[in-house]
Amino acid sequence: MDEDTQNDLEAISAAYAVANAPWQRVRVSVVEQFLRNDLSADQIAVMHGVSRRSLFNYWSRFCGGGVAQLLARGRSTGRPRVLQGVRFAEFEAKVRRGSFDGTAAAQEWIFRRTGKHLTKRGVLKLLTKTRDKLSMESK
Repeated sequence: MDEDTQNDLEAISAAYAVANAPWQRVRVSVVEQFLRNDLSADQIAVMHGVSRRSLFNYWSRFCGGGVAQLLARGRSTGRPRVLQGVRFAEFEAKVRRGSFDGTAAAQEWIFRRTGKHLTKRGVLKLLTKTRDKLSMESK
């Protein structure tokens, strides 16, 4: 075993001590097995109950950012909102003033401001959300 592999194994062993969540321990164990090079990728994946693709994803994370990256769980922030910040404040003010006759007027205003076309259902959800927020403020 070369020196780099030995250092990686020591880092992984130390990581197992701080890995609190079960998914973190699985990742550490998978990478440790992979480093030891005793078993094939398929055997390691089956032994730990993960897919082969996950095994290589864990390996890539470890190689790209070390133990910290391996133990980090990336979460998607979701789809970006159509109206944010100032635009949402403008929309809220228009709803408060009663400027929209219905969803079609709001839909048109959103399209002019953002260039994005929302479905009537999407506009209705946005209007409902805004009205709920306003009604909570008045209580």
